[in-house]
Amino acid sequence: VLEEYPGKYFGVLAYREMYDPPVNEDGSPFKLNPQVVPFITDDRLTWTDPDMGSAGKNLTERWLQSAPNLGFYEYLFGTPYNIPRTYVHRMADNYKYEQEHGAIAHVAELNTNFGEGPKPWVAAKLEWNADQDVDALLQIWYKRAVGEAAAPYLKQYFDHWEEFWTSRVFQSKWYLEWKNKPKRSNYLNLYEHGYLKEITKEELADSRKLLEKVAELAVTDPQKKRAQRLLRAFEFYEASALSFP
Repeated sequence: VLEEYPGKYFGVLAYREMYDPPVNEDGSPFKLNPQVVPFITDDRLTWTDPDMGSAGKNLTERWLQSAPNLGFYEYLFGTPYNIPRTYVHRMADNYKYEQEHGAIAHVAELNTNFGEGPKPWVAAKLEWNADQDVDALLQIWYKRAVGEAAAPYLKQYFDHWEEFWTSRVFQSKWYLEWKNKPKRSNYLNLYEHGYLKEITKEELADSRKLLEKVAELAVTDPQKKRAQRLLRAFEFYEASALSFP
């Protein structure tokens, strides 16, 4: 192929049984053709967990002994999670690491919905240039979405759910069961929703108040419409958490 189409790349997935880099019979790294780009599949939200972060980076560095160019394959879902799965600061750190460790391509599985707010937009920005300031990007989105007065309350709302996904969730039975499986999937268990057991009625009430304040302070018609869409999405999250037990 390269004789007829020089410069073409061949993307392959480092996934499941093919997750680890290839080795020769003597255990040394098998060198791939430089046009072959392995996409390492991982749910890098879990890199917040020191054990998983260390393992993920170790795997990346072992792949670099076989392939000069890497792709990063990410599980950025969104839907079907039943609360906003936002972790933009962890995501920014991950993209910076990718940029510095041989990544020439990036792909993400993302079934999004507007209830996740800035996450998809920030991801798209950082995938092109991971040196950008994630907090500055977030402020741009909040202000453009709902206006200057409402933006601080929207920030508080998403900050709360980011803290859940980058701190509290790692002590949950839902996460630990996935982590400790002898053979686990490359992505968190999005088919079961045990993380909802960790959500309290109080934090749901606080989240509702924040979004109602956003809706109250939005000024223009587009801002008001976006605020109502965010509140409508939250009603789904709220119903999911309250009804789960």
